[in-house]
Amino acid sequence: MSNREKYTNWCQAQSNLPIFFQPWWLDQVVQSGTWDVAISHSGDGRVQGVLPYYTTVKKGLKVLGMPLLTPYLGIWSSYEPGPNAYKNSRRYRKLVKDLLDQLPQAAYCYFFNHPRTNYLLPARWQGFKETTRYTYLLDAPIDLENQLTLLKPDVRNKIRKAEKMVTVEASENISQLYDLVEMSFRYRKSSVPFSREFLTSLNQTNLNHSSAKLLVARDDHHVHAAIYLVMDNTTVYNLLLGADPAYHSSGAVQLLLWNGIQFAETKGLAFDFEGSMIPDVNKMFSGFGGTLIPYSELHKSKNMLIRMAAERKRQNI
Repeated sequence: MSNREKYTNWCQAQSNLPIFFQPWWLDQVVQSGTWDVAISHSGDGRVQGVLPYYTTVKKGLKVLGMPLLTPYLGIWSSYEPGPNAYKNSRRYRKLVKDLLDQLPQAAYCYFFNHPRTNYLLPARWQGFKETTRYTYLLDAPIDLENQLTLLKPDVRNKIRKAEKMVTVEASENISQLYDLVEMSFRYRKSSVPFSREFLTSLNQTNLNHSSAKLLVARDDHHVHAAIYLVMDNTTVYNLLLGADPAYHSSGAVQLLLWNGIQFAETKGLAFDFEGSMIPDVNKMFSGFGGTLIPYSELHKSKNMLIRMAAERKRQNI
């Protein structure tokens, strides 16, 4: 049995595994290149840790990295040692070393680890560098009344303004979402890194697993913005936001985020803003009163030029 087959069987018994680690998610988002998984076993043969990884070739060089539209991957373990739990820490160091030793050789390697994986010092001892990234999280259960009081005045005012201008409704028009995402990227003088067909296919897979919801904000004549949410058994994730720059001041984006939070509350789930390093996006997310949560990017390369080029490319993710 291959590691992927073992991993698929193991995933079926995991109730709190993030959606991005699911084999069906990886099958869908890895459309060029391949994915595989490193597995660490305990002495009695049980799986104690996994590391799914995506392999692709860029300019003739092998790269281990993150698939499209996958904010978190990396090391996932059935336990996390506390700082004073020496015995568990020793076991965890062996687990991390075991996983990393199974990775194929590559010119560059990087992972955005899930925020729950917060002890990665052993990876640094294996030659990886660690960069801290951030997201904002509303933990479950969400208290909407209390959360409303935590909104910054600017966010609250924009939500109220939008409520007078647009209505929020569920949609199945994934092509319309793509149009709005494309507008947002064009506004930032960038291009969408995935195709319309890719998003359509991913959405269909998510619908088959009851793990996605698309909301749009529209007036009588125009769609102002859209939000694409994905979810697992613990969290609703803000995966995609798209907006028409012509209606930038309507507050539709803030209203959609607030509706996403309300949706998470009805499901009894946390809400992850899926943080951005882009300053104005980060500022908007911070206005919702969530908890600032660090998560780690692990990266490794023996070639300084390759490392610098890759880091420049990802600095605005």
